[in-house]
Amino acid sequence: QSLPFELKRILEIEMSVIKYGLFSVLKRFPQRKSDLLQMYHKSESFQSICHDYQKCSEAISYWSESRLNKALDRKREYEALLHELEGEITQSLDAWNWKSSLKAKKRNEDNGHG
Repeated sequence: QSLPFELKRILEIEMSVIKYGLFSVLKRFPQRKSDLLQMYHKSESFQSICHDYQKCSEAISYWSESRLNKALDRKREYEALLHELEGEITQSLDAWNWKSSLKAKKRNEDNGHG
């Protein structure tokens, strides 16, 4: 079955936003794709981290190709920031998994399986 035009357009727009904000993060953490996608859709603060990560990656590319005297220093600054953002992403993923496992445990207990 074909999707209505409006729904197709919404999905296209959503995917373009995801590609910008999330693409680099998915490349860096491919094994966590499912969690990343869920978090991205449910957390504005996580979306912000993803956008910052993307911008930082782009800045590293820019300064890597620049011939300006300050290029190496700027590239190193952005690499350090990227490393900090990776730490934030990892912490967010760990917290997400912890909360998810607590919810699953509660569901099992509520269903009489725990």
